[in-house]
Amino acid sequence: MLRFAFWHTPHFKVNGIVQQVTGAPVPGAEVVAYNINLRSQQELARGCTSSNSRYTLYYSRSAFARAEKGSADLRIVVEPPPDCSITQLKQSSILYNAPEVTTINIVLGSDSVVGPSEYAALVAAIRPILGKVSLYKLVDDDVPFLVGETSVDKANLKLFIIANAHSNRVLKKHPVPVNIFYALMRQGRPTDFILLVSTSTENATVAINAAIDANIIDRRSKQDVLTIV
Repeated sequence: MLRFAFWHTPHFKVNGIVQQVTGAPVPGAEVVAYNINLRSQQELARGCTSSNSRYTLYYSRSAFARAEKGSADLRIVVEPPPDCSITQLKQSSILYNAPEVTTINIVLGSDSVVGPSEYAALVAAIRPILGKVSLYKLVDDDVPFLVGETSVDKANLKLFIIANAHSNRVLKKHPVPVNIFYALMRQGRPTDFILLVSTSTENATVAINAAIDANIIDRRSKQDVLTIV
């Protein structure tokens, strides 16, 4: 009886944190632990990430018991919550013969956290010193002061100011986020408004995805990109 109780009592623990590529937390993601066999898999446990993006799962030997197995060949699969910009499932590599306690961290949309995007860092640096001035009201004459206060790249700041002006210009007719205009210009597309909005969908999509891969703007799904352009 004691052996039976030990076999079915949760004996193994896997925990970790689920993050976006920027390091942003992902609360409410569904996390499932599987034992992987040659041509099959068994679910060991499931749960959700907490408000601070962490998860903890417990499972017992009986969930993966085979005569020769004393531990699981463990894989973690994460399904992002509905409000996450990343929609694809993410799975870890297999951890063979997982120890009793292990940590498996997951980064959605990449293999590692790369930190805030160039655009996000620019916004974070500038916004605290704007006072009552709106981003879209910035002009070239503001550049020397902003560069002096923040040490941001001057050329990128100028593109950022142009991107805000372009986004505000189309706000009522066909809203386009500022970071999309910024991404297009950072990828060498024209800064002139008419020429820029005349960029073909195919050309714009290539440029935006390249900006995402270079962490110039935050990662978003390809479907989101197609909707915008």
